[in-house]
Amino acid sequence: MEKGISTTVAIVIAIVIGIVVGAGILYAMTPQAPGQTVTVTTGTTTITTTTASPTAPGKLTMGVVMWWHHDEGSWSPSHAKAVQAVAGKYGIAYTWIEETGIQNVESVIEQAASTYNIVYIETDEFMEAALNVAKRHPNVYFIQEWEAGPIADSGLTIPNNMICLNAANVHQPDFIAGAVAAKLTKTNKLGLIIAIPGPRVNRTVANPWRDGAHYVNPAITVTRVDMNSYSDPAKARDTIASFHEAGIDIVFVNQDDFAATLEAAVRGMYTFQEYIDMVQYYPNTLIGCVIWDWTKPLDKAVQAITTGTWQNLRSQTAEIYLTLEDGSLGIPTWGNMVTPEVIEFAEQLKQDIISGKVVVPENTEWVD
Repeated sequence: MEKGISTTVAIVIAIVIGIVVGAGILYAMTPQAPGQTVTVTTGTTTITTTTASPTAPGKLTMGVVMWWHHDEGSWSPSHAKAVQAVAGKYGIAYTWIEETGIQNVESVIEQAASTYNIVYIETDEFMEAALNVAKRHPNVYFIQEWEAGPIADSGLTIPNNMICLNAANVHQPDFIAGAVAAKLTKTNKLGLIIAIPGPRVNRTVANPWRDGAHYVNPAITVTRVDMNSYSDPAKARDTIASFHEAGIDIVFVNQDDFAATLEAAVRGMYTFQEYIDMVQYYPNTLIGCVIWDWTKPLDKAVQAITTGTWQNLRSQTAEIYLTLEDGSLGIPTWGNMVTPEVIEFAEQLKQDIISGKVVVPENTEWVD
């Protein structure tokens, strides 16, 4: 009798263990909810995988090649926000491939192309490497950031498996930012902090900011400091301090951190920043943020992949623009210091640019 009970108990235990193990295996094979991440660091490249809820078996996967981290600064988070929104919509599993250096970028993109259906590249500084890899992987879709003007003027040949998300029109909201600064300055002295100097940033940021200010008041002076770095918090704070001593009261910050705005807050100055909207966190210092929202153009590209209309899209264009019209470029939120009259002025200027009544110059040379 005791032996029979022992045998029965053993059988029951074995069944229970089998059920638990089976459930564990089933759980491991089932895609998990969005937001769960696994991070692995190899060398200088950090890889973080996030799985979005799938909509069908054989779901698409995306490798996102980033120069920095998806949740630090403002540039990479602007892309991460778009990827998360679009991946969630279409059920795409995506992987952050972070801290990609220019020295190893082609090998990183090559590995991504060998692993994922879609490779998203967040900076056109990686364009040459991306083009090389895209030609070797014709069955992989490449989505490439671009801002250096129309692709047709670049001299580049874009393969059929690549499309560019083009932010070249960012000079338009930067012009509006300069005009608003001219409306708000009390000293007629504005400051400009540039990350990496060159013809492109002159066309998209520096000259439009100054031209916008002069559109309102030609007597305004603009003092420029080149940082030669995308992020240098100590130098940014020192620059703001120097600007303050010179009587400058509003500064446009072309940097991938918020150190300048934090220092400006201490000194009672105002700033503009770029890429993502942070006004809610600094409403008494930030006049506004010129956003680069990649969601709509990325959605258009991914929709073409998922609906099988990619070649039709590519036969029409090699680029999808961010625009003032659709809100992917603009200044969506205003700080507490901006009056209703100035907001109305900014909105009218925006409409005048869209209609062509006001044409923002595109000058690549900076003249002091």
